[in-house]
Amino acid sequence: MEGYGAYITYGEHRRIVDTLFKGFDGEPVTAVQTHTYSPEQAYARIEEWHAGAPMSFLHDTMVGHNDKLYGIDEGRDMIYLLDRETGKVEEIHIAVTSALINKSNSFMPCSLPFNQTIKLLFQ
Repeated sequence: MEGYGAYITYGEHRRIVDTLFKGFDGEPVTAVQTHTYSPEQAYARIEEWHAGAPMSFLHDTMVGHNDKLYGIDEGRDMIYLLDRETGKVEEIHIAVTSALINKSNSFMPCSLPFNQTIKLLFQ
């Protein structure tokens, strides 16, 4: 998230380095994975749908009250609406208006027009 301004402070960086340094003794870690089995897993099915473009960054996908999936594409200012019953993917463009530009003339995602778009989709 560094590209979105979520930088850690110098103090946080130092504490992360110190914590990792204290926890590492130079010896390899024995990793043992023990996954439990349940009969339900035998019937599990994973399905994948293709949405987006090469520059898409789908983030914060939500399940709506209508059981459809809403994926936010931060790379293209779009919402992908997936109807899991039909497999159809609908693209909803988020209009970039002057209300999305802050005083320093840079883009501010997730502001009022974006929230209004989300609100309309979930009504």
